[in-house]
Amino acid sequence: MVEADTSDNPGVKIPPPLIYAGFLLIALALQYVVPIPAFLPTTMAWFVGWIICVASLFFVVPAMRSFRSAHTSMIPFRRASSLVTHGIYGITRNPMYLSLLLLYAGISIFLNFWWPIVLAPALIVAMDRMVIVKEEAYLMRRFGEEYRRYRERVRRWI
Repeated sequence: MVEADTSDNPGVKIPPPLIYAGFLLIALALQYVVPIPAFLPTTMAWFVGWIICVASLFFVVPAMRSFRSAHTSMIPFRRASSLVTHGIYGITRNPMYLSLLLLYAGISIFLNFWWPIVLAPALIVAMDRMVIVKEEAYLMRRFGEEYRRYRERVRRWI
C-alpha cells in the first residue's frame, strides 16, 4: 500500500467527491422532511438531468487525461509533481470540481428534487473554503510565479 506524502500537499482533509455527496445526501434528506414540489414534468426532468450529467464528462475526462499526461496526482492530499495548465485547464482551473457540480445538479434535476439546487451556493462556498483555497495556496507555494501567471490568465470556475 502506497501512503500519501503528507509533508508537501495542499492539506485537504475531505475528498472533494465526498463533500458533493454529503451535500446531496443532506439535500435529499431535506427533500424528504420539507419537500419542495417538483415543477418539471418527469420526462423533461429525466432528459435535462441526463444531459447535464453527460455534460459533466466534457470537463472531467479531459482533466483526467491532462493530469495523466503530466504524470501528476489528481488526489488533493498528494504532492503535485507538475502544474497542469494545458487542455481543459486553459479554460478553467477547476474542471473536476465543475464536473462534480454539473453531476450534482444533473442528479438533482433527474430526480426532480430541488433542495440540492437550493443548497448549491453553500456547496460552492464549502468547496472554496475546504478545498480550493488550500489547493491554491499550496500551488502558489509549490510553483510560485508560474502559478500566479496561470491564475491571472485562467478563471477559477469558468
